[in-house]
Amino acid sequence: MKKQKKELSFEQFYYKSTTKENNSIFYENIDNNYNVAYFEENSLLNNLNRQSEIEQTKIHLDAKNILKKQNIDQENKQKINYTDTCLLEETNVIPNNLPIMTIVGQIHFTYIITETSDGFYLIDQHAAHERILYEKYLNEFTNGKILKQILLTPIILEFSLSTKEKLFQHKELLYKLGFEFEDFGGNSISLRAVPNNYTYKNYKQLLEEILQNIENDLDIKSNSIDKLIYTMACKNAIKAGDKLNFKEIENLIKELDKCKNPYTCPHGRPTMIKFDYIDIEKKFKRIM
Repeated sequence: MKKQKKELSFEQFYYKSTTKENNSIFYENIDNNYNVAYFEENSLLNNLNRQSEIEQTKIHLDAKNILKKQNIDQENKQKINYTDTCLLEETNVIPNNLPIMTIVGQIHFTYIITETSDGFYLIDQHAAHERILYEKYLNEFTNGKILKQILLTPIILEFSLSTKEKLFQHKELLYKLGFEFEDFGGNSISLRAVPNNYTYKNYKQLLEEILQNIENDLDIKSNSIDKLIYTMACKNAIKAGDKLNFKEIENLIKELDKCKNPYTCPHGRPTMIKFDYIDIEKKFKRIM
């Protein structure tokens, strides 16, 4: 028997249709809510990642600034330490102090570079050391005699007979200059003492040059003494081409700072030349 299809009343049809429609809207709302929630979750993650990157960048910059500050503080500390060591130990003996300098280095094993607040200096190491030794020897000579060191083994030197006679004629003056010697027979002498800390070892040539200066100027009470002493200073001074370490450069500048005239050597040549920062900037067209 064929089952008859049951017809729905208007109220029943409306209810079923409305329920189906509501269910469709319900599922659609679920999808929309899911999409919105997913979008919000992604946005939140992106914001968190962005904030994390910002924090990491900030930490990196802070660390970089700290390191930069530490480097600057270290450089300033080194400058301050050098400034302290460059101050005079005897402030009452220097009428003209050098400006406060920071050692930069040495070029061509001949010139020393030092930095100041308004420029930098090139210092001729030979001329500077020559000035130091000249004033040291002159001061010692004026106060009695130049300090000497006794040689453990006397050095035998041979001269012409006339030169040997001149050596003994001026023996008293040479003694004040730091030399002690005795007759060793024939044309020879036995050299027993030389000026203290004297590194120049060609004593025969040095004595011959001293004698020549004495013979050229018999007034040994004035210009000749200066010539004798700066001859000794020139021979014993640091030479161009001598490599110096930081401590040697530092000591050289400290001793030069004690000199009465630190800006020229005994021959009149400059010991240093200054370069102003403003002139350098003009050459590089930084300023007009």
